[in-house]
Amino acid sequence: LEFGAPINYISPEFPKSVSTNHPSAFKYADHVDRYILKEIEHKATSGPFSQNPFSCPLTVSPLQTVSKKDSTDRRIVLDLSFPPGHSVNTGIPGDSYLGSPFKLTLPKLDDFLDIVIRKGPGCLMYKR
Repeated sequence: LEFGAPINYISPEFPKSVSTNHPSAFKYADHVDRYILKEIEHKATSGPFSQNPFSCPLTVSPLQTVSKKDSTDRRIVLDLSFPPGHSVNTGIPGDSYLGSPFKLTLPKLDDFLDIVIRKGPGCLMYKR
């Protein structure tokens, strides 16, 4: 790989491409357009393509948008879990990465409370 990281796709079945976006991407097309232009400007993505320009298979996944809290802006999401049962995420195991066992554990509220209590008065915490 020149850029990025292996995604650990191990299914023998290639994920199915989806040729249309979710309804929210059409409803908020101006948000999607701004996002794509920004990604192209930063060279984080390329395209559009009328055909696959790569020497390997290409999977197309749909875009959708979701509202951002306390904002009129929308978050653009590449839905790698669609279509169910035949998506990119379907072929990625949740319990291993590149053959090594893996278990993701997210912090719980009590974990944050323990930190605040340990750090004491004046402790600052932020959520991004």
